[in-house]
Amino acid sequence: MDPNIKDAVCNDWCDLLSQYTLDEVRGGVAAVFAASGGRLKSINEFQVQDQIQKAHKRFLATLPKQAEPDPERKPVDRETADEIMAEFGFRPRRFGDGDA
Repeated sequence: MDPNIKDAVCNDWCDLLSQYTLDEVRGGVAAVFAASGGRLKSINEFQVQDQIQKAHKRFLATLPKQAEPDPERKPVDRETADEIMAEFGFRPRRFGDGDA
């Protein structure tokens, strides 16, 4: 293979796969060959990237789901707040009640 073509191919692979770790790239290459059932003569960087992304999706699927956020609470008016407090037997002392 011409050295210039080899450099260009190598640069393409590096540009596309540089965001992944070496172990991920090796795993992606192995997965491409395993998926082909031994019929594949050559691979390209996009096949490797696809296998890496599939592995990421499988990993993310194993993580626990995030809890549902609490429902949004809305403030109540003063009268409703007083009714709720009275329902539970709470009566605040107020200035001038004479119980002091």
